[in-house]
Amino acid sequence: HLLRILWWRRELLNLAISSRNHQQISLRSSYVSPELIGLIHSDGLLRLYPNGSVHFCFTNQEKALINRFVDLIHETFKCQVNIRIDKRDGTMSAYPPSIVGRLIASRVGWKFKGYENPDLLPEEIPHYIRCLFDGDGTIYLYTGKSTIPTIRITFQYLKNAEYVQSLLNTLNIYSRICRESRNN
Repeated sequence: HLLRILWWRRELLNLAISSRNHQQISLRSSYVSPELIGLIHSDGLLRLYPNGSVHFCFTNQEKALINRFVDLIHETFKCQVNIRIDKRDGTMSAYPPSIVGRLIASRVGWKFKGYENPDLLPEEIPHYIRCLFDGDGTIYLYTGKSTIPTIRITFQYLKNAEYVQSLLNTLNIYSRICRESRNN
């Protein structure tokens, strides 16, 4: 644990020195909450572009989720998080500093063409699942001929859907994967 904190502090210092838009940031913890990972995987954007720039934000229409995202960022980092509201539909976006995005990506990976499935401890699984569904989930319960409700998982990338299904299985929650996109 101490080595991880020292590594994060060194990385934070290196990134702050190399950043053109450096804001005052300090490290509160080296722990990235499974809730934060779930929110990033649901409605977050954590992308590294070929020119080296980073785009990191969380977008949602529910103020409570935006506030939760900011609180989770603040559990690990002392930094400013800017909130922007889209005047067309009221969607809110929270933008932590890109340095924070780079550090979180070192733990959870970059989010493009799917995302890396996190290694979670058994006690972290419910927290990850909750925020994954809070941010971007719709649970369809089918009770057709069977009286057993079924959760339908739709994802853009099958590997991520299979991972979520395996996590739900560890919690004894039955689910099925549907190969349709949100556009269908």
